[in-house]
Amino acid sequence: MRVRRLVLMVAVICFASGWLMWQQTESVYAAPGPQQPASDASAIHVETRLVLVDTVVTDKKGGYVRDLTAKDFKVWENGKEQAITTFSF
Repeated sequence: MRVRRLVLMVAVICFASGWLMWQQTESVYAAPGPQQPASDASAIHVETRLVLVDTVVTDKKGGYVRDLTAKDFKVWENGKEQAITTFSF
């Protein structure tokens, strides 16, 4: 008798947890409702681009030069010098 109750309780818990997971998944994948477009006065449009340039600097003997900073590099694109915003060694 105790075993049956235990099995029934485990089955109910499994069913309930599966049903709850299904409900959450269904709400996540539900189609979004219509959205109202923001007015031009309150909209801010921003575009950023970050290009990573991996560089290896060696001396005449093939040894690595390790004490470089961002000031030691210049990056050009279409004839215009680009600012180096981040630099890591």
